[in-house]
Amino acid sequence: VLLTLGPVLYVRLRIGHYAALHIPSIAEAGWRRRAASRATGLLRQAERLAATDALGAHRTLCEALKGYLGERFTVPAAGLTPADARKLLIEKTGNAALAETFSGILERSFNATFTSAAANGEVAGHDSQAAAHVVQEIEVALRSEPREKRS
Repeated sequence: VLLTLGPVLYVRLRIGHYAALHIPSIAEAGWRRRAASRATGLLRQAERLAATDALGAHRTLCEALKGYLGERFTVPAAGLTPADARKLLIEKTGNAALAETFSGILERSFNATFTSAAANGEVAGHDSQAAAHVVQEIEVALRSEPREKRS
C-alpha cells in the first residue's frame, strides 16, 4: 500500500497543478467565444427597440458592438471609438472591408447617442440586422485566420 501511495499522490498533485494552470484560460477562451452570441442577443433587442425608442436602440446597438469587441479581444470597451474598432478589426482579421462596415455602424450609433436628431428608428433597425451579420462574418474570419494573428 505504501509503495503505491507515493506515485498516486504524485500523479494527483501533477493533475491538480495542470488544472489550476489551464482551467482559467479555458474558461476565458469560452467567454471570448460566446461574445458573439451575447452581442447578437443585444442586437436583436436593439432591433425590437427601434420601433418604439430610436435613441434606446442606438444605445443598445453601441453597447452591443463595443461589448463584443471588448469581450472578444479583451480590450477595454468603454473607451472604444469607431476608429479604434476599425484598427482593432483590421489587426485581428486582416479584412479592411469588414472593419469598415463594423466601424460605420458603430459610428452612426455612437453619434446618434449624443444627438436625438440623429437617432432614427429605421436606421437603428437596419443597422442592428447588419451588425448581427457583420459579427458573424468576423467570427468566420477569426476561425479561418492562423492562430498567431488572433492573439
